[in-house]
Amino acid sequence: MRADEDLKQRAARRCSQCGSVDGDAYAEDSAGKLLCGDCMVAAIRDARWKIRWAHRIVGGILVLGVLLGLYAHQVLESRPPDEFTPAQAFWITVIESVVAAYSAWSMYWGIPPAWRLWREVPGKIPFFRWFPWTMQLLLTFYVPLTFGGAYGFFGGSFYEYAKCRKMAAMIWREGDQDRE
Repeated sequence: MRADEDLKQRAARRCSQCGSVDGDAYAEDSAGKLLCGDCMVAAIRDARWKIRWAHRIVGGILVLGVLLGLYAHQVLESRPPDEFTPAQAFWITVIESVVAAYSAWSMYWGIPPAWRLWREVPGKIPFFRWFPWTMQLLLTFYVPLTFGGAYGFFGGSFYEYAKCRKMAAMIWREGDQDRE
C-alpha cells in the first residue's frame, strides 16, 4: 500500500519539461507547471535572458529615435521653416520612437505565445492538410504573427513580461543568484 502511494506521488511529480521523475527537488514555474531542478535553472536563465534583451531592444530604439530627432533638428535648423520647426521635428521623432519601441516590445512578448499556440493547430484541424501548400505556408506565418502582434500590443505583452519577471526573480540554488 505504501509503495503504491509512493509511486503515484512520484508519477504526479513528473517534470513538465523533460519528463523526468528522478530526484525530490521539484518546483512550480510561473505558469504553475512542475519543473525539476535542471529545468528550473534553465527556465530562470531563459527568463533573465529574455528580459535583458527586451530592455536592450527598447533602449536601442529609444536611443536611435533621440539621435534621429537630433539629426532632424540639425537639418531643419539650416532651412527656412516650411512645415515644421526644428523643435517640432525633434519631438515628433522622439514620440515616433516611443511608439516604435512599444510596438517592438509588444511583438517581442506577444508573438512567441501565439506561435506556441498556433503550432498545435494544424494537428487539431483535420482539413488544414487539404489546403494547398501555399495557403498552409501563408497561414503558418501570417496567423501567429498577426494575432501575436495584436495580443502583445493590446496588453498581452504586459502579462507575458510579468510572468517572465516572476520567473527571473526565482532563485533555485545558492550559486545561481548571479544576474549574469
